[in-house]
Amino acid sequence: MDSVYECLRSSQLFVGLSADEAAALCACLGGRQQAYPARAILLHAGDVTDQLGLLLSGSLHIVQEDWEGNATIVSRVQPGELFAEAFACGGGPLSVMVQAAADAEVLWMEAGRLMQPCERACSAHRTAMANLVRLLAQKNVFLTGRIAHLAHRRLREKLLSYLCLLYTSPSPR
Repeated sequence: MDSVYECLRSSQLFVGLSADEAAALCACLGGRQQAYPARAILLHAGDVTDQLGLLLSGSLHIVQEDWEGNATIVSRVQPGELFAEAFACGGGPLSVMVQAAADAEVLWMEAGRLMQPCERACSAHRTAMANLVRLLAQKNVFLTGRIAHLAHRRLREKLLSYLCLLYTSPSPR
């Protein structure tokens, strides 16, 4: 159980919360742990979910399949990271599949309970909602940038677009 709380503290959803606040919020969100063996499919494309997941251990792949059945890993999820949050909050069907890349343990939480706080409307709820909005915005900005590169017709243009981004972006310290 200590590893769960350690993972909660490392998750961007729980930034700014004490260990006690994170544990209480997790319970308020209907948090439940579930283990999956390697290669298990957690969510299928076309599924509708109201649950967002926090990976506690192992690793996951977010997989996009084309109409011919060719699979492309579009994202890798590591412990402490959220997944399926946009679909859980948006209510639409998943356009991707979530698959365990290795044995994995997931903490599932109800998105509706996060977006519609309990009657207490505690500060932990407000902090987590702000964190979720920030996470969704960051992913949106990242994906918008990726689309900008991929929108070019030729490989040369795509590569130049990406290299220009690297050149003009501030370097991490």
